Amino acid sequence: CQSTSSQQSLGSGRDSSPEAQPVLEQVALALRQGLAARHMSLQPHLLLLSPEWYNKELKSAVAKLAHLWLMRQGKITVLNLADRIRDAMFLYIQGPEDAEDAVGLELTMAVLSADAQQLVMLAKLWVTALLPHCLSKRNRVDYGLIRDENKFAWAKEAFDNMGETDRQKLGNPKRWWEEKKLLNLSKSRDNVAVPFEGRDKPSKASEFASAEVLIGLTVLSYLYEGMRVQNLCDLVAGLKRRMNLEYGPFDRRPSHQLFRDWTDTASASSRKVASEVQSMLALHLVEPTDSKCMMQVHALLAHYPDASIHFLCRMVFPESLQQKPVKIAASGTDLASRSLFRTGIGFTGTANDLFPSDIETEETKPRKFELGTEANIV
Repeated sequence: CQSTSSQQSLGSGRDSSPEAQPVLEQVALALRQGLAARHMSLQPHLLLLSPEWYNKELKSAVAKLAHLWLMRQGKITVLNLADRIRDAMFLYIQGPEDAEDAVGLELTMAVLSADAQQLVMLAKLWVTALLPHCLSKRNRVDYGLIRDENKFAWAKEAFDNMGETDRQKLGNPKRWWEEKKLLNLSKSRDNVAVPFEGRDKPSKASEFASAEVLIGLTVLSYLYEGMRVQNLCDLVAGLKRRMNLEYGPFDRRPSHQLFRDWTDTASASSRKVASEVQSMLALHLVEPTDSKCMMQVHALLAHYPDASIHFLCRMVFPESLQQKPVKIAASGTDLASRSLFRTGIGFTGTANDLFPSDIETEETKPRKFELGTEANIV
């Protein structure tokens, strides 16, 4: 589980630390057993079929990974927690929803700051609910990314529904789509997962209401579908902007080294594109507007997890998941307050205490309701 609020670099989706290896092996063993027993499936991708099996066999290992991640967060490491507090935190993270470890919760929350408490509760939410929920959804059936062919299909549908005069005036749907005159998709929605109405049919307007679910399904979408060419163009352009602000020779700048690490690792793990790597350019020579060059980059990095996670955490999520420090909320009672109107006139058919306090005076106490009309006015 990773949080975009973490101040650490989230460029790598893998944990190669010695303490994480036994836990990763436990996860791998549980997955193999789940596949053998058909509690999980590899068609069309890794898919959770049995939530009961997850709670019984896999959740404990996932909780250990989440616990390791928590212990590395600055808001928690500075506390130098005792072993019993760490154990209590782990029990709380993996505890079942209907029987939380009350002692573990009390020990954990008593010594944590408000920000650290939110991290612990977020880890528990991912372990017990969000991860199994996301793993049980099918990519390109329940969720996925909006592809170019989807946009063109929407453009053609709207074009066909127009009058003959408008169609002759506007030309053809392909030109509309290319000039982005028809589909006013926000860049944020274009880069995150959206709900699907059926196989390869993304919703035109619906979005996921839960930010956590949106993050989980977006990460899975990029891992399953890979990054699109435009995504890699944006990623390379962003790395080049950062590199231009860094100092030293190009090959020693952090952004240049990061891109080189991606290409070297991806080429070493993929024989399919190994021959193309010989012509791969260094970051300061890669031009996002060069289609031939970007197709080489796409062939190499489209399905490379580290590049996808970096793109999401540095460019997509900060834009798509903007938060405001203050939320303005009001109820029907506030509409009758003196902050909006000097005089208010109204009626109610229900005898209760939900009466605007600003228009309540000594003359209206006690409130009287006409007989026979109570609860009849809606």
